[in-house]
Amino acid sequence: MAIQLTKFKAPLYAETLIALTFIALFIITLPKDDTKVPLIITPFSILAGREPNLNNAELYKKINNMACVKLVQENQLINASDLAYKTLQVSPYDLKTLLSAGQVFMELGNYPKGIELLYKALKLAPNNNYIKFYYGEGLLVSGDYLDSLKVLNNLYVRNLCQDPNLEIEISRVYLFLRQYEQAYTHLEKAIAKYPNNGQLNYLSAMCLAKIGSNEEALSDFVKNYKTCYVLPDKVLRFIKGSNGIQEDALKSLIDNIEESPQDIQLRIETINFALFLEKYTLALKLLDNREIQNHSDASFLYAITYAELNQKDVASKYLNIGINQYLNTHPKWNLPCVSIFDHF
Repeated sequence: MAIQLTKFKAPLYAETLIALTFIALFIITLPKDDTKVPLIITPFSILAGREPNLNNAELYKKINNMACVKLVQENQLINASDLAYKTLQVSPYDLKTLLSAGQVFMELGNYPKGIELLYKALKLAPNNNYIKFYYGEGLLVSGDYLDSLKVLNNLYVRNLCQDPNLEIEISRVYLFLRQYEQAYTHLEKAIAKYPNNGQLNYLSAMCLAKIGSNEEALSDFVKNYKTCYVLPDKVLRFIKGSNGIQEDALKSLIDNIEESPQDIQLRIETINFALFLEKYTLALKLLDNREIQNHSDASFLYAITYAELNQKDVASKYLNIGINQYLNTHPKWNLPCVSIFDHF
């Protein structure tokens, strides 16, 4: 005996209830923002942005594959800016669009616009720790240290971080707030777990110098330099071209500097190579250059050189000059390391 299927029709009140439920869900998913939101909006973009278990590494990859970000990486800055604006006009409420365009404007130094877009992304995905960290780092770069500290501490107190990068960012905020003891407290925790992390040790030396432990700071700074310094590709090519003889490679580099005295980066790399070979007098000679005096690394290189020459008072003076230059310069915009979010 065949069973005849009949269409079930819900009562009117049930249809009304279902309709009201969908309307309520739609309103909840709207971005809580002061901007005007169109009546028709892409719900999948919003729901994906609100997903707390969003694959952060995948999002990171997608952002870096956006066309406007690639243009920045290729140093096509004007084209990157134009494309970012056009992309925003087409998809003003898409999470990846907001993040990629926000990165572009941060890279271009347009911090107000970059922060505005990162904030909108966070409003779309308030539970996404990747975006929260991204926004907090953006505030740091823009110079809004107090708000940056608030956002980053919000992540920190939840005990979600298993990586030193959050400790580093909070320490940097405290450094720029001139609260060196608080900065050092965070760095100590990270260094205990990651003793060979170069950035941690550099920042730790800065804190020690500012707290007044100049000799310990200088010792840590030089030790870290020796541990972490890696010969750059340009120097390695000179070594290879000199049949592996480092002394001959150094002479070739110096000859190239004489032919291209305005190439500051080449001079910096040659000074580092001279220090690597313990040619301290030569390093000082190469540092005696008007163009290089304004380079952010010059004071630190002086500090390392004089420390190795056992002139610790002079070395400490240059170390403090370098630290002040660092603190008086906005931190360079960098994307956060994906590893920080592995345990979120």
